[in-house]
Order: sequence, then structure tokens, then C-alpha cells
Amino acid sequence: TQAKLGYLPSSVAHNDFIYSVLAEEKGFLGGAFVLLLLAAVVGNGFRIAGQARDRFGMLLATGISVIFMIHIFINIGMTLGIAPITGLPLPMLSYGGSFVISCCILQGLLQSIYRFRKDFSWRKALIPSVPRGWQQTDGMEPTHKWNPHHVK
Repeated sequence: TQAKLGYLPSSVAHNDFIYSVLAEEKGFLGGAFVLLLLAAVVGNGFRIAGQARDRFGMLLATGISVIFMIHIFINIGMTLGIAPITGLPLPMLSYGGSFVISCCILQGLLQSIYRFRKDFSWRKALIPSVPRGWQQTDGMEPTHKWNPHHVK
């Protein structure tokens, strides 16, 4: 009833106070589900930081996750009344062109760090498993051709 009765100004209801509007309309389970999804995004960023190939990737992924975590904490604290109203948007939910684009770019950076993680192998991803009779020397040519008529 906060948004419908006019307690929240209509100019900020879809921007800074989107969580309060969403929790009002969807209830406790809807608000908890949004928090769970946002926690999964932040947790995934920290998981990617742990799998990064180098120190720069680890620090970049950690920084991106901390940025999302701070925005989430301040925005939800602001809507609950435990933090001052600062105008920080909620990642992936608040309406706004530049912040949505920034969130998408940051998520793309996280995907790039994950793509070039330390345990990724081109051979495992691109070359399917070879038949039992083949032995690979350098990954390019087999030592002998597989004969389907040869039975051991």
C-alpha cells in the first residue's frame, strides 16, 4: 500500500524504491526470492574470483562482486529505513539506462574472467572424445588409424 496510496513518490518508486514496491506486491516470498537471486549473482562473482587464472582477474572479479554487494546492501537498507536515502539503484532491477548498461558490462567482464579461468582446456571443449583404439601424440594426428574390424 506504500506505492498505491501515494506514500512513495511516483518519481522514485520504480528507481530507488523498487524493492519496496516489489515486496509489497509479491509479498514476503517474492522479496526473499529476489534477495536469493541477488545473493546468487554476488556468490557467483566470488566463485569466479576463486577460479581466475591470474591475480588481476581475481581482483577484478572480487571488485565487481563487492560493487554489486554494496549496491544491494545500501538500496535494500534504504528501503527498509536502516540506511540513509542515497539514490543508489538496485542492480538488475532498478530502472535507469546507464546503470543497467554498467551492470551488463560488469557481468560481461565476469563472464570473460570465467571463460579464461585456469582449468579451462580448449581440447576438452572443442575436440570430442576419441575412440578407444586411438592414441593422441600432440592432439593433431593419431598414431594409427582406428580399424572398426579389429577386435581385441
